[in-house]
Amino acid sequence: MTHDLDRRTFLRQAAAVGGGALVAPSLLGLSACSRAVAPVPRTPGYGPLLPSVDVPELWIPEGFTARKLSTTRAPSTVNPGLTVQYGVDGMAAFAGGDGRVRLVRNHEIRDSAATARLLGPGVRAYDRRAGGGTTTLEVRQGRDGSV
Repeated sequence: MTHDLDRRTFLRQAAAVGGGALVAPSLLGLSACSRAVAPVPRTPGYGPLLPSVDVPELWIPEGFTARKLSTTRAPSTVNPGLTVQYGVDGMAAFAGGDGRVRLVRNHEIRDSAATARLLGPGVRAYDRRAGGGTTTLEVRQGRDGSV
């Protein structure tokens, strides 16, 4: 069996072997310097999940409360001219001061370009062709905990 080895192939293979020989000790050194990760302590958490009294489709720990603020594809309770977007795939809460909280919800609209439409006034849309966006809901919590 003969092996034809031209100069370029030889140099390419030599560089690969040499590079591996240089990198291997560095990787071993990095792994030796890394700190051992402590095991996560086992805690009981908040207990078993139960259907919420006010929002039965949401399961929460005993002692917690939940309130539905909106329903997707339904008119907004604040402005019935606007429809609550669907495809919510994330939400964050930000303190607004004076007992207010801003909930910013991200939406992915999965309709095709031919059937997608705005669910509110077009003048408020940033880009009519966008396949998603965010909605912001501002809520105020009363002293008694009501929203």
